[in-house]
Amino acid sequence: MKAGTEIHKKLEQEVHETVAVETKTPEDRFGLNLLNMIQGLRTLRETGMTREFTVFAIVRGMFVQGVIDEISYTKAIEQVYSVRDVPSNTDEDDGGVKLPKKRGRKKKEKSGANSDDSKKKQSLMSDFVTSTPAAVNLNVAYISDCKTRLRDSLPSASQSRGTELQLMLYHFLLTTMASSVQSAAGLYSNSSLSSASDNPSGGVTGENLFSQIFAVRKLNPYANLTDGFLAQMAPLLAESDSEMDSDPTHSATLPDIIRFPTLTHIMDNPTLSGLIQLLDTSFSISIPSLSNTLAVSYRSQQSSRLLGTKTVEYSTKRMEAHLDQVLQWWQGQRTTMGVPIEEAWKCRSCDFADECEWRLRKIEEMKVEKEKEGEGEKEKQVK
Repeated sequence: MKAGTEIHKKLEQEVHETVAVETKTPEDRFGLNLLNMIQGLRTLRETGMTREFTVFAIVRGMFVQGVIDEISYTKAIEQVYSVRDVPSNTDEDDGGVKLPKKRGRKKKEKSGANSDDSKKKQSLMSDFVTSTPAAVNLNVAYISDCKTRLRDSLPSASQSRGTELQLMLYHFLLTTMASSVQSAAGLYSNSSLSSASDNPSGGVTGENLFSQIFAVRKLNPYANLTDGFLAQMAPLLAESDSEMDSDPTHSATLPDIIRFPTLTHIMDNPTLSGLIQLLDTSFSISIPSLSNTLAVSYRSQQSSRLLGTKTVEYSTKRMEAHLDQVLQWWQGQRTTMGVPIEEAWKCRSCDFADECEWRLRKIEEMKVEKEKEGEGEKEKQVK
């Protein structure tokens, strides 16, 4: 895990710079999470890719959170590399805000993802996923994951199943969260300010993801973020403002009403409710459509070299069945079930193998079965 974490950090640093920010109130802390999402979506729109994007949702009454390794406008293509064909890319947060990797002051081309300067500073998904050029469609976003391998080989089918379900869960969380953001934007619109009270939920109740979070964490969505927090954020976000204003492609392709949120928009309503409005706009601009094609790339832990890429299609039926099985355990509705016997190799790396009741029971069952077989052999010899 340590080796994998290092590789993931290097990949994230290729598209984000993390800057430490001090928060003073619970609203500041949650606001930082929302701002990081807005910045992540901005990075996706401007460079064609974002990494380490946090997603969360209420799933069957339970709060579930994850971090998507990569969202890109480039569709992954299945590819298995031989050792000599493997592309090399080994260049080298809490409490911080993620900013798009600084780019030069050159005037950008028609798309930030295709500019020469961006190509020098960024590594697009196509650099990691496939050696075959893939069409980039800014209207469709793709989710992908990165896994590291101790051996320079791709995993077996049984090893891949968990990763496929993880990708499907990311897809489920992202679409569910985007829908919740859209709903919350209506609940916490500017028109609600006049009727808002000082109670922790901001006067809004319901089953929306954010209304539940505000209620549980006692957050006031209409309370202003602190001046100190905003003062730290201002210079970090101001650069994005100036880049947007100097980039004719944004004003040409996006009407003012749906222009990407800037520092000016944030300062107009520096509250959690205001950030939710901007996050909703950010989703609309950056992820108009989410593809059902999910990808996972495998890298060597030793060299960080890409070993290959596999794709899988999102399946609602498979995802629902997985959630049923997993959440039944977490909610205490079923007992623990061990892995199938053909996947018993997983027990070798389990910290609880020596005291695992399922494993001990299986060993006992095998002993009893062998004893019966032995007794059967003795009976045959006697006869």
